[in-house]
Amino acid sequence: LLGSYTIPVGNGSLALSFNYRYVSSMYYTFAQDVARDESSSYSYLNARVAYAFGQDERYSVALWGNNLTEEFSCSRVIWGPSAGANNYSCFVSAFGEALWGVTLEASF
Repeated sequence: LLGSYTIPVGNGSLALSFNYRYVSSMYYTFAQDVARDESSSYSYLNARVAYAFGQDERYSVALWGNNLTEEFSCSRVIWGPSAGANNYSCFVSAFGEALWGVTLEASF
């Protein structure tokens, strides 16, 4: 889901945007019979507020936040050499704690 809205403000514009992604639970293997084979569902929310200004709105400053829901998830699971044992690794995707930032831009 993606939303974006721009509002004229003075000699510039204010752009508000967000994106949301939901991933349902899934199985990592075809067996689908062991609790560790199933992931939990999770969702991600990113948001951004940007103000563009100057001649032809050449400059902008933006405040943004990624993964505002602070979700961790396994992108894949690999089992160790002993089949059936609890020896497996979870490869965590690039999500986790919320990440905040400021972006300054100039167009030429």
